[in-house]
Amino acid sequence: MIKAIIFDNYGVLMDNTHGKLLDLFPKLADKIYDINTRADLGEISDQERDAELAKPIGDRGAVDRVVETAKRNEELLDYILELHKHYKTGVLSATGDYFWRYFNKRELADHFDDVVLSYQVGLTKPDPAIFRLAAQRLGVATDECVFVDDKAENVAAAENVGMHGILYKNFVQFRQELNAILERENA
Repeated sequence: MIKAIIFDNYGVLMDNTHGKLLDLFPKLADKIYDINTRADLGEISDQERDAELAKPIGDRGAVDRVVETAKRNEELLDYILELHKHYKTGVLSATGDYFWRYFNKRELADHFDDVVLSYQVGLTKPDPAIFRLAAQRLGVATDECVFVDDKAENVAAAENVGMHGILYKNFVQFRQELNAILERENA
């Protein structure tokens, strides 16, 4: 039986901000990935991340524009309010402290039972431990969770610890896949 639905942030609840940087500067992908991972693990702040990203990119303004123009997925957030009436809901995100630029604590409490942010716990996806931690903090077994992410490797990692996975492409596709899982598992 499904008891919890856990959502990634970037690329699901909102735009993938640093993924946009990878699209804009593909030759710097390894450098961008390394810097992002350090911030996601809490080794450097997001402000330090942006300063380090600006060096190889050569344009601090490009980094700031990507971060400042990120949009939230309001359609999904509205739907999560409905899901939250029947299921435990959570966030599991590889992120630094910029997460708080897009969500406040009161709003999160209305939508989610728990929020696991990589920079706070020192783990990041696809480490199996972070998926187990998210389930544990929600008080459910991993096989009672659906995990939603925009990256196939993270969905596969969640499935490897027993979660049901959905690769997020768009809201309609997500809702159809979630309904199919809920009908099958909660029948």
